[in-house]
Amino acid sequence: MAELNIAALKKLLAEDKDTAVFFVCGGDAFLKKRAVDMISDAYMPDEFPEFNYDKLDFQRCDFNTVLGALTQMPQFSDRRLVIIDNIAFASVNEENLQFLCDAAERPVEGTITVFRTAHDVSGNDSAFKKFYDLCKKNAYSLKLDAPDRNGLCDILCEESETVGARLKPNDAFYLIDRCGADLSMLVGELSKLAAFAGRKNITRQMIDELCPASLESKVFNISKAILRGRADEAFRLTENLLMQRNAPNEILSIMSGDFIDLYRAKAAKSAGVKNSAVTEAFSATYKGKAFRVDNAFRDCNSYPLALLEKYISLIFRAAVDLNSAKTDKNIRLEQLISELCLAGRQMR
Repeated sequence: MAELNIAALKKLLAEDKDTAVFFVCGGDAFLKKRAVDMISDAYMPDEFPEFNYDKLDFQRCDFNTVLGALTQMPQFSDRRLVIIDNIAFASVNEENLQFLCDAAERPVEGTITVFRTAHDVSGNDSAFKKFYDLCKKNAYSLKLDAPDRNGLCDILCEESETVGARLKPNDAFYLIDRCGADLSMLVGELSKLAAFAGRKNITRQMIDELCPASLESKVFNISKAILRGRADEAFRLTENLLMQRNAPNEILSIMSGDFIDLYRAKAAKSAGVKNSAVTEAFSATYKGKAFRVDNAFRDCNSYPLALLEKYISLIFRAAVDLNSAKTDKNIRLEQLISELCLAGRQMR
């Protein structure tokens, strides 16, 4: 029938269908939950829900129970809602998979059926692919992966209205940069901000006061200080993270990404390659984070390619040392900060 996103689902639910099948999958848990909640709110039976509503955890009940729920007719009502949750297709045998496919292709009249996967499923999973392809053709499928930065901003601004506050797009981007791109966590932070703001606008000052910065955001500030030649700030920020017992290996891993982004952008620009090609070539790294490539393309002109190569060489050497049991990891990380700052001063 159709592949839907959240906006298209809203329009479809307004049509109040008698019989329909929805397959909700993808990598973003928050959006999948939102989709299932929307379908449930729209189609929950008004009459005798104790007979006409089933929500089953696929991994906690036997398949005969699932099959019984999928084949039962509405009782004393025109509508029945069935949610089969937490499906892990890797554990479904061929016979049971065919039963699920039959239920999706030929649902019981008057039944709204929702299938939801347990987690993001690889396209290489043959059972998932068979069911997904069937649902694209005969049902409504929603593949809800983590949104990009613009998508996160739109969701946060819309969500702020539903919780009685107002978040401007620029401040939504600021919240994302400060707290990270996990949508479930961002919505939790937004609820906290809305409760504090009341009917007022959510401001950056509120975000700074109420929302703890993610480790990625804190490490990015170290990278930014190094790139701008602010050694004292880079050392202060690094010391703060180490005092908070953040692992040097984790700090270095995040930091390396900041410099590799710039190097890739610089090399691509020099070769006349567009940022979209870089995002596609490293899709596993930049899935839902294309803004990192865009930002790197914007900023890389300020740094010679030789300097970026030197930065990465120093980071790689430090990474090797941090994997040695004989190395004092905190001291080695601080030594790296001094090496990076010195390289920037010498090679600009």
